[in-house]
Amino acid sequence: MNAAGIAALFIAAAWLAGCGSAVNTTDQAGSSKQSASTTNAVSAQRLPPQVLRWLRNYNAHESPGRATSASWVLTTHDKSGPFVGGAVFPDRTPVYLFDLEGNFVWDHSCPPSSPPAACRSVGRHEVLTLDAHLLQIKDFGITNRPANLATLGIVGHVAL
Repeated sequence: MNAAGIAALFIAAAWLAGCGSAVNTTDQAGSSKQSASTTNAVSAQRLPPQVLRWLRNYNAHESPGRATSASWVLTTHDKSGPFVGGAVFPDRTPVYLFDLEGNFVWDHSCPPSSPPAACRSVGRHEVLTLDAHLLQIKDFGITNRPANLATLGIVGHVAL
C-alpha cells in the first residue's frame, strides 16, 4: 500500500472514531509526526459527548434495566452481528457496539402458545448497536455473558 493509501486509512479511522485529536511524536531526525497507533488508541478511548449523553439518557429512561457501566467499541454494523444475535449484515455503517453491565429484564412478544419463559429475556448484560451518526439503535439483546469486544478493536469503558 502506498503512502496516500495509508494516509487515507488513518483519516478514515479518525473520522470513524468521531474524534479529531491526534498525538504528535518526534522521530530521531527531530521532525514531528503523527503516531497512528497512538492516535487510534486515544480517540478510541473517548466516547464523543453526544454519544455519552445519548447512552446516559437511554440508561435512565429507555433501557429494560439499569446499567452501572458500559464497555464499547466503534465498529461497523456487519462486524457487530455475532454480538447481537448472530446475524451478519451486509452493512458497513459505523456503529458503537455497547455492552452494558447491570440487571436487565426484557418482556417481549411471542406466539401465544410459547411458554412464559420464552417471552422474557433476563441477564446481566445488555448488548446493543447504535448508529454512530443517527444515534439510533440498530440491534439489541440481553445475555448473561459479557461480549468480547476486544476482538473488534480497542475497548472503551464508561461509568453510568
